[in-house]
Amino acid sequence: TVIEALASGLPAVVSDWNGYRALIDHDVTGVLVPTKTLPGDSAWEAGLNLQPDPTVHLLCAQTTAVDLPAARDALLRLAADPDAVARMSAAAAADAERYDWKQVLPQYLALWEKLCQEKATARIDEAQRNRRTSALRFLQDFASYPSSRLVPGDRFATSELGQRLLQGGQTVQPYDDMKEILDLQLMAGILNACLYERTCEELVAFVRPSATPQEALRISQNVMWLYKYGYLEVR
Repeated sequence: TVIEALASGLPAVVSDWNGYRALIDHDVTGVLVPTKTLPGDSAWEAGLNLQPDPTVHLLCAQTTAVDLPAARDALLRLAADPDAVARMSAAAAADAERYDWKQVLPQYLALWEKLCQEKATARIDEAQRNRRTSALRFLQDFASYPSSRLVPGDRFATSELGQRLLQGGQTVQPYDDMKEILDLQLMAGILNACLYERTCEELVAFVRPSATPQEALRISQNVMWLYKYGYLEVR
């Protein structure tokens, strides 16, 4: 989709995430919007390996967020600056030429041959060679994908949308499978605490004094979900 946009001369506003990051030259052919996800946690990831793949994907995706205000600002900036759009449009169309199938197919074929040769010379039996596992350590294996990981010094504030939620003027509708990690009472406590800007470290101490590592993880998971849907903003 991003390559089609580039080929059409359309600057793309995309998440700063592995893959998209390789396609867009920030402020030249488009705009990369910061992304954030949870830090690795071996205990949680060990439990994830016991879950069905779709559930694991959902839990990890729902605790990964795009900076919505940054995305809004990028779109508004482009809408108000036709000269920048024209400049980026020309750069996007030129850059897309390297993704023409005439350029890409030989690279795929070369990679295929390389992998086949590596597999043939691996000196392992057929059963071992063809073994497949879905036991990905999502938070570790995808560590390089987001712009940043949640850290104790990250500062959050309750957004206008979050304030409406606290006042009963807004409702939340999480996926059913998110009940494992989301806690509506905890979310209310987080939003109330963040009416005054707080770092993650301050937030954990305020919401759950003497929190165990598991409780701190649960708070982080709920913070990331609230941030993902715009109830919290990074400051």
